Amino acid sequence: MKNFEKIMTETGASPLETAAVGDSIGDLEMFMEAGLAIAINPSVKDLAVLRANVPRLVTVKGLEEAAVILENHFDRGRAVSL
Repeated sequence: MKNFEKIMTETGASPLETAAVGDSIGDLEMFMEAGLAIAINPSVKDLAVLRANVPRLVTVKGLEEAAVILENHFDRGRAVSL
């Protein structure tokens, strides 16, 4: 079982209640499983592949911006629409 999938199983979270934060194509599998994917400053090449495969992808320049997106996305433990 994949690590992200294992965490969802153990916590009872649905994909829509999850977010993944990464920075490259190496995070593609995790991004595809999460309800929200946040890519921090990915390369142009990686960004093209991520955009083609991850429907709920948000790109940011740094961790601070990612934290704001996460705060706005989750409301007391429940996912809300972007």
